[in-house]
Amino acid sequence: MSTIRRKSVSLLIGIFCLLEVKLAYTFTLPSSSQPALTSTTTKLSVAQSTTTNDVSNKKHSPWYQKSKRKWASRKRRGAKTPEEIQKQLIKAEKIEASLNAALKSLERMRNNIFDESNIVKFPSIRECNGALATFGDSGDFKRALNLFWAMRKSAMVVSSYQSDISQMTTLIIPPVPTLVTYSTLMSRAVALKKEKVALRLWRLMISSPSFYTNRNTRTSTGMKFGAPIVPDIRAVNILMNVFAKLGDSTSAKKLIDQLYNGRVIPYAESLDQINKEHDLESSGGREDPISLIQVVPQLEPNIVTYNTMIDACIRAGDFDGAMDALEHMKYNKHFSPDIYTYTSLISAVGRNTRRRSDPNVAFELFDEMINDFQIRPNGMAYCALIDVCGRCRRSDLALKGLRMMLREKAKRSRDSKKSNKKGIVQSFTLENEVGAWTAAIDACGKAGRVDTAIRLFQTMPKFDVYPNIYTCGALTDGLLKSNEENSIDECMNVLRYMEEEGIKPSEVMYTSLITSASKLATDEHRGEVIKSTVFGDKKVSLPSDDKERLDMEKAVTVYTELIRSVTGSDFKSKKGDKENSDSSLMKVFLVLQEMKENDVQPDIACYNAILQASAKAGNVSRLRDVMDRIQMDGLTPNSNTWKEVLRGAAIARDSTLAEATWAQALSTHHNDNEDSYEEKWYPGLDEFDLLLSAYVREASRSPDRMEFLYSKVLDAYIAVSEGIETKGFHNINLNRLKKKSRTVKMIGQATKFLRSTIPYVDETYKPTLQANIRKVERELDLNSS
Repeated sequence: MSTIRRKSVSLLIGIFCLLEVKLAYTFTLPSSSQPALTSTTTKLSVAQSTTTNDVSNKKHSPWYQKSKRKWASRKRRGAKTPEEIQKQLIKAEKIEASLNAALKSLERMRNNIFDESNIVKFPSIRECNGALATFGDSGDFKRALNLFWAMRKSAMVVSSYQSDISQMTTLIIPPVPTLVTYSTLMSRAVALKKEKVALRLWRLMISSPSFYTNRNTRTSTGMKFGAPIVPDIRAVNILMNVFAKLGDSTSAKKLIDQLYNGRVIPYAESLDQINKEHDLESSGGREDPISLIQVVPQLEPNIVTYNTMIDACIRAGDFDGAMDALEHMKYNKHFSPDIYTYTSLISAVGRNTRRRSDPNVAFELFDEMINDFQIRPNGMAYCALIDVCGRCRRSDLALKGLRMMLREKAKRSRDSKKSNKKGIVQSFTLENEVGAWTAAIDACGKAGRVDTAIRLFQTMPKFDVYPNIYTCGALTDGLLKSNEENSIDECMNVLRYMEEEGIKPSEVMYTSLITSASKLATDEHRGEVIKSTVFGDKKVSLPSDDKERLDMEKAVTVYTELIRSVTGSDFKSKKGDKENSDSSLMKVFLVLQEMKENDVQPDIACYNAILQASAKAGNVSRLRDVMDRIQMDGLTPNSNTWKEVLRGAAIARDSTLAEATWAQALSTHHNDNEDSYEEKWYPGLDEFDLLLSAYVREASRSPDRMEFLYSKVLDAYIAVSEGIETKGFHNINLNRLKKKSRTVKMIGQATKFLRSTIPYVDETYKPTLQANIRKVERELDLNSS
């Protein structure tokens, strides 16, 4: 009964409130009460809008926008675009300029100039630390060090003028280096393989009067700025990484002991001596690392600390020390070994010849990782496991590891199908799975199982994994060391695959292929009879002369494919790639020089590959040199030869060379005998496009010749349209030309420019020009476009 009464009272109160609000809206109050009504209705409307639009207002709140920005910055932290990197560099340069300007303004105090309006405010320590990170990430570590020294100098200058600054009303706070400053510089030094510089930075930090062990003992400098520098676990991990990169496992172990013991001994280095060492990269002198370690306070190591110590032991060849670290991690209450721990240990098996070189140890570690700690292996773990088998010459175990990976991949695909409501099996790829395939191919190649390595290479795409430069290198290395008859042919197939995929050979592969081709050309056993050579379905023996001819043909094939692979599809003449293209072109001509030294006669296909490299680089002098060599060797250029020279002329913006090449190709003597394989050159649409491209590209660079060159473009099209046999333009298909947008665009560009010059053309030529322009515009429908 009481419940019914409470509900009734609540209902009556609600009705009364609604009536009150309705009366407030209905009756007109006196003028003196009008403001009160306005205030009441305003509050009511605000309350209603706040209740109904709470979700939309949340999206516009400062907290929501701030969280969104933080999430976006974390998302971009892994990979930054060139635009973002450029913006950060510009910001860092501004901070650097601001710091230098502030230092200069303070140094004016030596001349007793106390003008507060001229004093530039120092950038904050956070801004300076960000600039240090930006310079270090961009590879300009020396600039980062200069900014660091400017930060230290600013603190010293402000301290030296403390009495003068106290008279001023402006608050001057210099960017005194903090723990973040030193950690940022040390991490970038390690990334740039400057481990000794990182150690000197650590020594400089623990010698600073702001270091927590020096706060009560070193006050003579008068530096009163900055918070105490107390190493944290992140800074200790960076120091541990320095020891790892140097392969100093002894110091790494003692650093771990220091973290647990925590008995701190202050560093006794003289601060005055440290301040003199401005060039950290060249300052010498050895020092016992123990004095650098004993300043570390007692801290709790984390997983990164132990993984880095394991890395130090592995680099030092101390496999037992790495295994001892693993045992400590197993019984740690705060963390357990992770995938990185076991991957590092597995990869170390077989590298130490004194002990633990059995691949079964790697499989035991792998099983322990999965069964004891329920860690799901990734492609890196399988790659390490298979690589161990390859180093131990156990290709059978390497293939076993590959089958284990494929079973794990299939299992995860099935799991994804079960979790998917539609039951669709998604393509699943392990991280760095291509590395595991590469390791298996390399293991088979080292064991002499070249056929198995080839099958693995061909099978990879069926599992949505595609070979990279290391995969191709591993296979070619095994093929070149093999004595199989088809090894060279299979090696050529790999090179052709690399050419199609735009993969350039590495330096090792380049050298190996050169050596292999040279060996074919200078075989010491040509006086003997070859064992067997396959012709169709039969195996026959051949005399040494035929073997020499076959070896020469194989050598030329290897050289030619090597040239083509060096000049892959991404080999172009761009401003940013000029150094890369010059290097590749040099390799091409080194191959040609090697052929000449081994008395290997290049054929026209080989010369065409060299012309293609020279054309892509836009090197006219190289094009002419190769054409001269073709003539000296008595070879007849074919259609590909002329096309590559025309392409080089277009890229080099040399219409004179393009016209000369076109005329030479038409006038070259061809053998008309029926038994001759030489054919007369007939220009096609591709060659015509390259000729027009040479005119248009040169016109864009030479404004004074623009009208003349565009007239050449117009005349060339008119000749094609009217079927004029001069210069062989009648061989070009007009219908196909109209469908090629690139060619039509160049003709339209020339026509548009020439139309603008009609008022200034001589009266005798003007009617012809106008008629030709109208003809081109009508046939190519340029007005509508």
